[in-house]
Amino acid sequence: MDYFENILDMEIDDKDYFTEMSEMQSYIEAFLESGNRRDKKDDCVTEIGLAIEHLLKLKYCTNDRNYRVWWNSFSTHIGAFSSYARGLSKKDNEKLMAYVKSNNLQRSYEIGVKNYKHAAKKYPDLKDGEKYIPTECKWSLDDLINPNVTLEELLAKLPDME
Repeated sequence: MDYFENILDMEIDDKDYFTEMSEMQSYIEAFLESGNRRDKKDDCVTEIGLAIEHLLKLKYCTNDRNYRVWWNSFSTHIGAFSSYARGLSKKDNEKLMAYVKSNNLQRSYEIGVKNYKHAAKKYPDLKDGEKYIPTECKWSLDDLINPNVTLEELLAKLPDME
């Protein structure tokens, strides 16, 4: 996994970095402002699924063409979910976490796998990884939203390609 060691240290000029951070913040703000509370639980499941899709791409892509983009996308989708959850009352936050943890994390995982497989049809460098993707989610919600869990730790939970 040497190619991940410096993923966040990749050279990027200040303008590109500012643009990426602005886009991430805009996405999170739009997510927080959209929809009503009832729909938001399912939106959160989808956000986690989109984050998982990008973890799968980081693990199984056979070249390094988009690692920084995928890492930023993972961070954006998890950030949108986490920001929403933090803005809830304690009781509503606990309900949301219980909702996601009770089979909906697996549903998020399945969304991520489905999106990965759809992308693999277009990008052959993702195709080889499909056979290594587990059927069951290997992460807990706590793993995914914990800012102290590293990318390497998240990816280590998936089987390596042979």
